[in-house]
Amino acid sequence: MQTKIARQYLDELARFFPHALSTLKRLAQLQGTVIVIQMTALAILLAGTIEGKLEMQHQLLLVAVLFATLVLRHWLFGRFEQHASQLQFELEQKARSVLLQRWRMQAKREGVLAEDADLFLTPIQQLGPYFVRFLPSIANAKWQPLLILGIVLYFDWIAAAFLLLSAPLIPIFMAIVGMGAEQISQRHLESVKRLSGLFLDHVRHLTTLQIFAQTDRAEARVETGSERYRKLNMATLKVAFLSSAVLEFFASIAIAAVAIYVGFSLLGFFSWGPATELTLMSGLTILLLAPEFFQPLRTLAQHYHDRAGALAAAELLRSKEGDDNAATAIESEHSRADVEPQFQFKLSELGLKVASYTHQYQDGAMVEWPSFSAQAGQIVCLKGPSGSGKSTLLQALAGNLSMANEPQPFTFDPSKYQQAPIAFLQQRPFLIHGSVADNLRLIAPDASGESLQQALRQVGLWSLVEQFPNGLEQAVGEQAKLLSGGEAQRLALARVVLAPTPMVLLDEPTAAVDPDSAKIIIEGLLTLAKRGCLIILASHNPQLEEIADVVVTLSSRS
Repeated sequence: MQTKIARQYLDELARFFPHALSTLKRLAQLQGTVIVIQMTALAILLAGTIEGKLEMQHQLLLVAVLFATLVLRHWLFGRFEQHASQLQFELEQKARSVLLQRWRMQAKREGVLAEDADLFLTPIQQLGPYFVRFLPSIANAKWQPLLILGIVLYFDWIAAAFLLLSAPLIPIFMAIVGMGAEQISQRHLESVKRLSGLFLDHVRHLTTLQIFAQTDRAEARVETGSERYRKLNMATLKVAFLSSAVLEFFASIAIAAVAIYVGFSLLGFFSWGPATELTLMSGLTILLLAPEFFQPLRTLAQHYHDRAGALAAAELLRSKEGDDNAATAIESEHSRADVEPQFQFKLSELGLKVASYTHQYQDGAMVEWPSFSAQAGQIVCLKGPSGSGKSTLLQALAGNLSMANEPQPFTFDPSKYQQAPIAFLQQRPFLIHGSVADNLRLIAPDASGESLQQALRQVGLWSLVEQFPNGLEQAVGEQAKLLSGGEAQRLALARVVLAPTPMVLLDEPTAAVDPDSAKIIIEGLLTLAKRGCLIILASHNPQLEEIADVVVTLSSRS
């Protein structure tokens, strides 16, 4: 059942890239065809030259064919690697996008475990080789051996029988070894996941461990986990070497049997069957094509471990329960792929109603929220003195405030909106220690460079970014030290511009920024409102109050 879910995950992921996968398979088969032509031409050239039956012009023609096939093989290999690299990058981006979607749904219910952080890296990186190596290898393994078998059968059916009888042994042993490799790969990924979670938990609670003098025990646990991970790595390598040795053994035995038969037939020791009709040209052709008959099967065996790794990775990446499994998430995203932008159909429908409500904090203090309503495309400004509950109301709207035992003061229209994401820009924007592009692609992994530039232009930040030595790939530094407070706010706002959501919440968006940055931020908010976003902001800035369609005054009481 688990393998079935993992295969479903991989199949659904492949549905996003049918053309790219088809291109890789065709390129692999073309490489196999060119190899067969090259070996056949070489056999004809050698036999004709040795026997002196080949005229000079024919020799030159065959030399030209050999040179052309050599150049073509090199070109096809380059094209294959180029397409494979691009496809692997896009596959990983799509898989990360689906994983982020699953985490968002999971975070609302139970949070995301620290050990799940590694899912974003190692397992996803193991998906690519399955699509760009294993699947094209299967396509070529179905084509090149059959093509060679047909040529050999034309010359000598006994030699073809040797190849035909030995060929199934390789997939059989490959499957036997592969089953063990799949189990080891799954244990390997589980070990990485546990080790990552253990390390993150220890780093997160390092101060507590130091206070209670438990750092030595924590270090020992990490060391034990690392040793277990090392042993699983060695087990994986043992399986890989064992499978390679088995495959090479059977392929060598089969090639040797063909060579012995051809050699003794040419020497006249065999006088039965088609052996008497075997010529130097046909014999050389069979001998040169025999290794190439097994080469696609060898390549498939090498990449069979990629299949095992991908199945183990897909097993980890699938969701833990119910309808939130990864395959379902991929399928739902696939069905929405034609809707651009993703939530455009909801922006004009969104309506928000807030009933008058009194919220009480744990310390007994209370804040009053007056009733108000707003529609898509409007700007709502929350005003009031410090401690009046502006930030609390934003947290409640974002779903970050637990109100399980309290009446819900919010009414969303339509009800389907509750499954849509909300953009929440707090006073200190969340920026990662990466490049400008990395920060923008946090919520839009598939965004193109041109889209990133357009978003930065709308918040007045492109003129700064294009001056960086590395442009969009410039690292912003830890806690965005490369950027000022206003520039960091605008970079966070550019993320919302890049992937607009039905509702945008902002907490003091112009606080601690210079007047020029505040003006640009205000222009960006007006642009989002024109696109149909409902914007709710808390601010003491009179300029933001002036552009608001709805002004809500909050108050507190003891």
